[in-house]
Amino acid sequence: GHLVYPQNFQKRALTNKQLQFILVYDENLKQNKMFPKIQKAMESASSYWEKTLKVKMNSKKAIHFPRECTDKSHVVKMKNNVLSCVNAQCKEDTEIKGVKIPNKYLSSCHHQMNNEYKEIYSEGRGLAPNQLLIVVTGPCKIPSYKSTHISGLIVQTHSSTGR
Repeated sequence: GHLVYPQNFQKRALTNKQLQFILVYDENLKQNKMFPKIQKAMESASSYWEKTLKVKMNSKKAIHFPRECTDKSHVVKMKNNVLSCVNAQCKEDTEIKGVKIPNKYLSSCHHQMNNEYKEIYSEGRGLAPNQLLIVVTGPCKIPSYKSTHISGLIVQTHSSTGR
């Protein structure tokens, strides 16, 4: 057996905080005549889980979705870990599964012009470490006599939080 001494443990300051859901809806789904009911169901479900779940946070730093370049092969990260587009432009919008992510959750983006990096889009406030962005998609038309199935799946997770 091995003896483990308490002084050999590294303590990390973790904070427990309620999980908070951010719901972003597909524009096509918003056109569905059943959307108010779908929205109510999503808000009810997320409210339940927000009251039930806590997350451990080891950072208070906001999390940002990266903006993309028009040519993905021209993305570089500068010294301060800022996304920059070289020989390409920053895309105005970032989409996940065809749903536009609001600018307030996106990173800044620079592009190189004449050997200088210029900020094209500024950084949004981002997601707090206890927040989870849920992209809600579904069909834009559902016949009134049928039910529909709206489902979620993980499309992108952050390396430090796993959310």
